[in-house]
Amino acid sequence: FSTSHGCDSTVMLRLTISQPVTETVEVTVCENDLPYHYVNGDIDTTFDVGTPNLSVFSFQFSTSHGCDSTVILTLNIRSANHTEFSETACGNYTWGNEVYEESGDYVQTFTNAAGCDSVVTLHLTIFTADYADFADNACGSYTWNNEVYEESGDYVQTFTNVNGCDSVVTMHLTIYPTVNVLDEVTICENDLPYHYVNGDIDTTFEVGTPNLSVFNFQFSTQYGCDSIVSLTLIVNASDTDSIRIVDVDLGDRIRLYPNPTLGKVCIDVQNGVEIQQISIFDLTGREVNTPSFSATSHSEIDLSDCVHGIYMVRIVTNEGILVRKITRM
Repeated sequence: FSTSHGCDSTVMLRLTISQPVTETVEVTVCENDLPYHYVNGDIDTTFDVGTPNLSVFSFQFSTSHGCDSTVILTLNIRSANHTEFSETACGNYTWGNEVYEESGDYVQTFTNAAGCDSVVTLHLTIFTADYADFADNACGSYTWNNEVYEESGDYVQTFTNVNGCDSVVTMHLTIYPTVNVLDEVTICENDLPYHYVNGDIDTTFEVGTPNLSVFNFQFSTQYGCDSIVSLTLIVNASDTDSIRIVDVDLGDRIRLYPNPTLGKVCIDVQNGVEIQQISIFDLTGREVNTPSFSATSHSEIDLSDCVHGIYMVRIVTNEGILVRKITRM
C-alpha cells in the first residue's frame, strides 16, 4: 500500500486454512444387543429397541479451530432368528448336549450366519413305555407270539404301543405236565376175561382178545391236562410151553437201536437167544409189517414205509416173547 507520506507500505499475511472434518463410521449390531450405547469422542448416545435395521445418523460439532466437524454413522441392525419345532420321543430326547425326560417347551440359543442369536423353541412330547403282565397256564407247552415255552417261569416279550414306544409284557407261566404212561401186561390165555385196573382205568378184556393188543386210555389230570395210558396186552397161549412171559434176563439179551429211528432198526441178540418171528403193530393193535429177519445175532428191520409215530415190535424167540416200543421219526 502507500503510506500517508506517499511511501510504499508492504503487508505480509500468513494465512492458515483449517478444513472441516467429515468422518464416516459404520457399526453393525445384533437386534438382541439393543439398546446399544455408542460413544465416539464427543458423541455419546444410545439407540433403543425399535431402531430401524438400517439407520444413518449425522452428528455435528466444532473442531479446535472452530470449523464444522461432522460424523456420519451408518448403523446396521442384524435380526436374530426365532424358530420353533415340535418333536416326540420315547422315554427321553437329546437336543444338543441336553437330555430331556419330560414333555414341555424348551429353548436353546445358537448363532446364525450374521453372528446374531438364533433362538429355537422345542415343543417336546415324551411318551413312556407300557409295562404289563399276565398269568397263564398250559398243558405240556405254551405258544406265545411264535415262541414255544415248555417250562414254568416268567417270560418277557417287547411289542410296540400306539405311540411307537416299547410295550413290555411279562407272562407268569405255569406248565402242567401231560401224563403218558406206557404199561405192558402179559397174561395167559386162560386168564381171560382179564380185569385191568390202573387209577381211573377199570376195564375187562374178554375171551378172544388178540394175542398182542395195544389199548389207549385217555383221561384228564387234576390240572385238566390230557393223560394217556398206553397198555400193551400180551396174551400167551396156555397150551404152548415154548411161549413164555418175558423176563428181565431176556430183555437184557435183546437190543433194539436206534430208538427213535428215521427208518432202520437194528436187532442184536446174544447168549443163545434165537429169533423165530418178528411182527410190527401200531398203537391200535393192527399188524403193519412182518419183516424178514436173520437167524444170526444181528438183524435189521425197516420202518421207512411207516408213518411217524409209535410202533410195537414183537419178537418171538426160543426163550419167550419180547415186546418193545419203537418211535418212528
